[in-house]
Amino acid sequence: MPVDASEFAAWWGAVVATAVFGWEVFKWLRSGPRIRISVAREPGALHPVVSLAGDVIRMRVRHDYRLGVANVGDSPTTITSIQIHFYKGIRAELFDRPVGTRYLLTSDLRLNPGDLWSVKLEENLPTYAARTRCFVFHSAGRLASASLFRGSRA
Repeated sequence: MPVDASEFAAWWGAVVATAVFGWEVFKWLRSGPRIRISVAREPGALHPVVSLAGDVIRMRVRHDYRLGVANVGDSPTTITSIQIHFYKGIRAELFDRPVGTRYLLTSDLRLNPGDLWSVKLEENLPTYAARTRCFVFHSAGRLASASLFRGSRA
C-alpha cells in the first residue's frame, strides 16, 4: 500500500511534535532549584570521656561528619528548614516514626545556583538511633532527603 506525500508529512509532523512535547516536559521537570545533600565522614580525633565528677575516664576516637547542602538547579531557592530525624530501625523509618528530631537551621538561608552550605555534625547523636535521615525543606516545594548514618557509629 503506497503512502502519498501528504500522509507521510502528517505522520512525520505527528512524530516530531510528540518528540518536542516530550522534550519540553522533560525540561520543565528538570528546571528550577534542585537540592543535593552530601555527607562526609571527617577523620577521627581523640576526645575525653569525662565522668560526672569531672575526671577523665578514658580517651576515645570520635568521628565527626560534614553535612553539605548544594543547589545544583538553575534558579535560586530559600532553605526554610533542615531537620535530622532519628529512628530506632528500618520499620520506624519506613512509617516515618522518628524517636527524636534535631533542627539545624533556625533562619531562612538563600542558595543561589551552585552555592554550597555546610555544617559540622558532631558524633554526639542519640545512642538509640539506629538510622538517621536528613530532610531539607525549601521554597520550591520539593523535599530533599538523604540517609546519613546506618548501624553502629562506634
